[in-house]
Amino acid sequence: MSKGRVQAKHISTPMFLLAMEATAKEWGPSMIWDIVALMALPKRVVLAKAQRLINQGVIDGCACGCRGDFIPLAIPDGDVIDVPSRAIIGRIGATDEKALE
Repeated sequence: MSKGRVQAKHISTPMFLLAMEATAKEWGPSMIWDIVALMALPKRVVLAKAQRLINQGVIDGCACGCRGDFIPLAIPDGDVIDVPSRAIIGRIGATDEKALE
């Protein structure tokens, strides 16, 4: 980390997707303020990670701050994100699961 600051590159893609899944609403997408609260990170860092994932085609949404909602499209290996949390956690590892509790 540069000077003790967390950056978007320090957030793993599976961890971000898990946070999105954990904060998703029954009626719609994950909202930025819910993801920020869950991950306990600065909003600008979460938005930067979201923008990177939007550019990669992993999620859809708006990372400019106007809407702040995100939906998963696919994970990097091509699977659609329609799997239970435990399947995603299995890919991440037990340490990351504890970080979200």
